[in-house]
Amino acid sequence: MLLQIRLALAAAPNKVGYFTASSYNLYSGESTLLRWGQPLGSTGTIYYNLSVKKPNKAKKILKLRNTQSQSFNRTLNTLGIHIFYVQACNEASECSLESIVKVMVKKRKSPPKIGQTPKFKNSNQPINKHFRISWPSVENASYYLLYENEKQIYRGSNQFTDINSQVVGYRHYTVVACNNIGCGGRSGSASVYYYGAANEVENLRSSLASQQLNEYVALTWSIPEGAVTGVIYHIFINESLENTTNITRYNAKVKKNGPNIYQVIACNPNSAGCGKGKSISVLGVDLITPF
Repeated sequence: MLLQIRLALAAAPNKVGYFTASSYNLYSGESTLLRWGQPLGSTGTIYYNLSVKKPNKAKKILKLRNTQSQSFNRTLNTLGIHIFYVQACNEASECSLESIVKVMVKKRKSPPKIGQTPKFKNSNQPINKHFRISWPSVENASYYLLYENEKQIYRGSNQFTDINSQVVGYRHYTVVACNNIGCGGRSGSASVYYYGAANEVENLRSSLASQQLNEYVALTWSIPEGAVTGVIYHIFINESLENTTNITRYNAKVKKNGPNIYQVIACNPNSAGCGKGKSISVLGVDLITPF
């Protein structure tokens, strides 16, 4: 009799060849497909028992008994770790040891809230140069969409991207925060003005049409079109660079008898480019002593 019991125990199938889940991490309400393989070396008809132990439960619940199926699709709602057990049995109801798969169920995320307005160091940027635009994080967001005007120009998990515009003018940027559930509303708009070279200065004038040698005349001019904050002006006297200023006024020396040519060139910052020079002539004269 003892020999017969030992033979019966020895005849139990091996454990299933494999036991897998299509997803080991789920959000509540999602499904996972469990699959298992036939035991190695098995002969005859094999049946399977499948059980599950739910989170915070001490006992297993039998879900499949004596089935020949090798898969089971399960929708999970309870948060926590679900432990699945499967064993192979033969026609004599002799069963293998159980194989185990654990599946984590998390709280379903909600779509992120409205995106945060993009930010940058300077609202004026030169064309043909990279600059970084960034934005604050949004709770529950796993990726972000960045729009330039109405065109999407970035999608990713970073909270920044580098931009290089080649066209002068204003661009408006907004951000949308998203996750696998959906997307939030669009952020407020942040505007950037892309600039190139400044144009020629306007209204260049001298305080005097003529002046004594080694005395001064006051040059004034208007800010040119296309100039941005940080524009500077190069002052040339008779084709030689005399000085640089960031205001639209300069006291220029009369350096020679006859025509003195004063030229002003406007240049935008960050090597964006300079406009065409604007020139004016002032006649230099010797001091005449009365007879």
